[in-house]
Amino acid sequence: MTIVLTPEVVEEYRRVTGELLAHYPDADAETVLDRFILGSEIYVSVVLRNPVCIDPDDDKFFACALAGGAHLIVSGDKHLRNASGTFGIRVLPPRTFVDNHLRS
Repeated sequence: MTIVLTPEVVEEYRRVTGELLAHYPDADAETVLDRFILGSEIYVSVVLRNPVCIDPDDDKFFACALAGGAHLIVSGDKHLRNASGTFGIRVLPPRTFVDNHLRS
């Protein structure tokens, strides 16, 4: 399984990691994120002609999936999940992804 990222998605993950560290300063979230990024393929984001999600800030995840040829986004974000199926890209919540794709 390949993890696909774009610079915009990496920036979002770093922003969220910073917010988490403000609440949980002893967490080693930056190291985990760095390893996650190192194990990923980085692509240049595609430009979407039209908005996909109700929250346009979430469109970066569809642009990332399209750039890397991914058919699946794993997210608990309701706006992303509501756009599931757009461009043939499914959006699964993390628990469903683990249950369906990571458990034997």
